[in-house]
Amino acid sequence: MIVSIRAPWMPLGAVGFAIPSLAVFACAVVARACLSVGLRGRGRGDLPVEGGRAGEALVKGAWVLLCWGSYVLCDVSVPEGKVRVRIEVV
Repeated sequence: MIVSIRAPWMPLGAVGFAIPSLAVFACAVVARACLSVGLRGRGRGDLPVEGGRAGEALVKGAWVLLCWGSYVLCDVSVPEGKVRVRIEVV
């Protein structure tokens, strides 16, 4: 996954960050464990989201990022401010 940001206030112009998809998947698994334990342990019955189901959705989304082909996840451009953000899965 490559996140690239271009803004006029940045000294180097466009800056790109490479994030391994496997790291995203590992973070999703940790977040799933934290959500299922944290939300259940605090006894918050007023939350509209179940921690276990939200964690499963995170892991499934990360699995798609890990196993799918190359595509652009997000490409946002603001011409007035000369700002562009692009998230690309390679």
